[in-house]
Amino acid sequence: MDPAFDGNGDFIGYDLGTGSFPIQSETTEERGSQYQLNIAWGGNYNDRLYFGGGMGVQVLNYSRERDYLENEFVFFNDDGDGFLDPDLNAITILEELRVRGTGINFNGGIIVRPVNFITLGFSYTTPSFVSLDEESFFDLGADWNPGTIITETDADGISQDIDISTIDPFQSDLVISEYTLRSPSRLSIGATAFLGKSGFLSADIERVNYGAAQLTSRDFETAGDNELIEAFYRDVLNIRLGGEYRFGDFRLRGGYSIFPSPYEGASDLERNNVSLGFGYRNRDFFLDFSLINSRYEERYAPYFLGNDTPIATSDVQTTSIVATFGINF
Repeated sequence: MDPAFDGNGDFIGYDLGTGSFPIQSETTEERGSQYQLNIAWGGNYNDRLYFGGGMGVQVLNYSRERDYLENEFVFFNDDGDGFLDPDLNAITILEELRVRGTGINFNGGIIVRPVNFITLGFSYTTPSFVSLDEESFFDLGADWNPGTIITETDADGISQDIDISTIDPFQSDLVISEYTLRSPSRLSIGATAFLGKSGFLSADIERVNYGAAQLTSRDFETAGDNELIEAFYRDVLNIRLGGEYRFGDFRLRGGYSIFPSPYEGASDLERNNVSLGFGYRNRDFFLDFSLINSRYEERYAPYFLGNDTPIATSDVQTTSIVATFGINF
């Protein structure tokens, strides 16, 4: 809170302003959705070579509200006894962020059937080019006890006392920016073994270089952001295993996948998914449902310091329900 200077009068940073860290807490609420409309075409040659391609149109919305609180500021006397700050009760920061965007990508692939019960596949998805509009602002407030007086002196040397408990919270300007995100491309290879007409087993490996993502904007300089993306993100191999059992027009499925951490030096943050699903498929349409359980570790820092940045580590488990409907032409 308070600027600190060394013996030569040079600025060296900020002091906490209290004898110990206060209680720090934060509540974050996130909402959002992401949709992709796929337009695809495919064909085959002699039931040995299958090929296809498509275009994906993406729409996304995201909002985040962050409510940060520091309270119970403690001082210590010469005897080591602690007492609450008699003037300052709490500091609050409210941040709001909203992002809307649309994007497009393209994909293509081939499948080769060297023998009747095995297929080998290759697919490539181009980077997604997503145009994003972002709005953000924050409020910074301090809860001072009534009658907390400070003395300010203006440029003319005139001093006046101010009751700072009557000062309204600081409100930032609404920051509006437009930028384009180029997400990484995806390259995948896989194999499937068919168990007669009863089902199949499959495995595939997908390469994603997250460090190749890039920002462009006319509103702000992006060179520094792109350098950080390249430095902090890495190339990963995602692995998926799965199987399906068929009985008539119905399907029963199960799968397991591993998504390594995209961050450099944080290999322990990988995500593991287990999925179960069922579906119905005939010549005209198909309808699929799946239940996906995901487990991963998440780290979060409310703010960043040169040293001793506070980090909260959470073991996260999420369950998603996914429905897919398709029409065959």
